[in-house]
Amino acid sequence: MIELLCVAGILVVAVCQLFLYVCGTKFGTLVLFTLGGMPPMVVVNYLTAVRMLPIGFVRREGEPLPPEIYYWVVTRDKVWASIRILLLAMPLGWAAAFLRPPALPMLYEGLCNWCIALVVVLATARLLALSFLYIIASQTIDRSSPRFIGTLRRWLYQFTSNPDFL
Repeated sequence: MIELLCVAGILVVAVCQLFLYVCGTKFGTLVLFTLGGMPPMVVVNYLTAVRMLPIGFVRREGEPLPPEIYYWVVTRDKVWASIRILLLAMPLGWAAAFLRPPALPMLYEGLCNWCIALVVVLATARLLALSFLYIIASQTIDRSSPRFIGTLRRWLYQFTSNPDFL
């Protein structure tokens, strides 16, 4: 088992070094930081949002929908407002992160760049988690919501004549 972990670690380091060589060290550090830090942050944000908002019906499967679904109308507006604010802030944040990418020798000047990158990655993780939560909660109550998923389902039904899409 230890041998497999060592080989996997060596392969990960080799892939990261190859990626840094191809992308250059200027943006490679930001991309590796994003790819390495984003999945755990998305999971933590998703679980926190499910626990903090009154939408316990997302966690339960196979049971009848509880009365909490009536809170979704109010909660949906809050989640959608947070998603819109993050969507407006994302281009500015990523532009700042690409203009001042973090560097590995973390000196005093580079600390600000690392803080910018951390804030942008945290905000992106929050945006992805809230988007997943919004889609999953909407799908739990109504399979045709949000609107773009309902449109896609109707299009697939018309294209294939398969009632499973409805």
